[in-house]
Amino acid sequence: MSASSARQSFGLTSLLLQSGRVERATLSLTGHCLSRIGEYAQAADTYKRLAQLCPQSGQYALHYAQALFKAGRLDDAARAACAVGGRADTQHLAALQLAIAHERADADGGRACLARLPPDAADTLAAAACLDYAAGDYASARDGFEAAADAAGMRPDLAYSSAVCHFRLGDLAAATQLAAGAAPPCVIF
Repeated sequence: MSASSARQSFGLTSLLLQSGRVERATLSLTGHCLSRIGEYAQAADTYKRLAQLCPQSGQYALHYAQALFKAGRLDDAARAACAVGGRADTQHLAALQLAIAHERADADGGRACLARLPPDAADTLAAAACLDYAAGDYASARDGFEAAADAAGMRPDLAYSSAVCHFRLGDLAAATQLAAGAAPPCVIF
């Protein structure tokens, strides 16, 4: 859904909500649209209502915690993520808790979350590399970003991250080469 479609859909769902038609589908679409257009605080409020309306569904509780995280409310997001428990996808929950730990500069908490993710997945390898980078271990971070790139194929974000590690280690030639590969080609008309 594009941002403009999300804005239009949000306008329609807002009318339904104002008319008193508070239904699961309407709230779910409203929360999705608000997230899509970057209104994370409002999305969090919507997902909180959904989580209360449908307590058996852990997905809404997880979306609530994710929206709080994106709204920058880290403490609230951490509490909401803990409350999700086993009602939602544990991999997405662990990834969210890892992101919260990373934002809080909590390396130990981040490492604990990594243990709950698939060890050879590109995103797990990249997350571990981010923790290494934050700890100042640029060689391990570089190796982690390169392992993630091997697992995922060429991704500009991984190439750029690896380039930054090479730069921090003083290997300017490798940093320049990787950064050039990370940048999209420039088309001149």
